[in-house]
Amino acid sequence: MPLDVTEADSISGAVAQIRQLASHVDLLVNNAGVAPEVMSVAPPSREALRDTFATNAEGTIFFTEALLELLADKGQVVFITTKMGTPQNAGPNGTAYRVSKAAINMYAAVLAQRVADRHIRVTPIHPGWVQTRLGGDQAPMTPEQAAEAIYQGITAPLASGQFWDGETNSVLA
Repeated sequence: MPLDVTEADSISGAVAQIRQLASHVDLLVNNAGVAPEVMSVAPPSREALRDTFATNAEGTIFFTEALLELLADKGQVVFITTKMGTPQNAGPNGTAYRVSKAAINMYAAVLAQRVADRHIRVTPIHPGWVQTRLGGDQAPMTPEQAAEAIYQGITAPLASGQFWDGETNSVLA
């Protein structure tokens, strides 16, 4: 089904379609992301910052919030994110991307506490540096390896809110 997380009507429409298809959702994997200036060390333009936050943070948060009512108790919410959005992995490039993913990483931590009474597990996952349009050909992980890393993070017996590092197949310390 079509979904543009930057558009409120698109989110509402997708949630309505999901409601028609299922009585509940067991697993939500949030994979929205853009990075118009990820390799640039220059300050982001206002447009790049606004567009990056609209997709990576705001849209992802509002889509997740819209689906929480349908999320099954003991379900799971996954955020495909990056450890580039953690203070210990700060770098000079990709300001808008890094800061937007830091916002999602914090949202995951907040959400884990908010849904704890429903035993919903929240898992932010760094899939690794992947050979995609964003990661480039020099990235060490294939999309298949990243998919396996994501699967490992989804199925690992993690506490809600723990950040899974797909490069090391371990909890990010």
